Amino acid sequence: MTGPHAWIAALVCLAVACCPFPKKRTTLIRPGGTVRVLDAATGEPIEGANVVLRRVRVGPPPQIETHSWSAATNAKGEVSFELELGTETTMPLMMHGVPQWGFEVCATHPGRSGAWSSWLVVPPPSDRSEVGRIDEPLVFELEEGEQEACTWRELERGT
Repeated sequence: MTGPHAWIAALVCLAVACCPFPKKRTTLIRPGGTVRVLDAATGEPIEGANVVLRRVRVGPPPQIETHSWSAATNAKGEVSFELELGTETTMPLMMHGVPQWGFEVCATHPGRSGAWSSWLVVPPPSDRSEVGRIDEPLVFELEEGEQEACTWRELERGT
């Protein structure tokens, strides 16, 4: 293709590639799953441990914490979080226009060292019925020692 048609085609491609094109999608606000906290020496459940779950925008930079939930473990050493889905607007044709989400969990208890872990990073959903449901519990084994706060990295707080 040559002449004015080539220029028009090039301009159309450039305009589409650089223009914001908003697209709504379902996103995971909070995963549904269980966290179990055990004594590292005995394997017994720890009742009353504080478990904090936070939602982190992994990319595009900067990484920002957008949500946080906390709960105390029951007599079985468990706390469950209910699945929560939401919607967000993305800009798939823009650089950094599609956020990626991850979740981090921390467990603490007086007289024990704290522990934290990434729980999952959310890929683009292929089967929306399974988004955010975690079958296997995340298990923390806390050792005796000085109580530590959550030792995860500090992030900006945002939306």
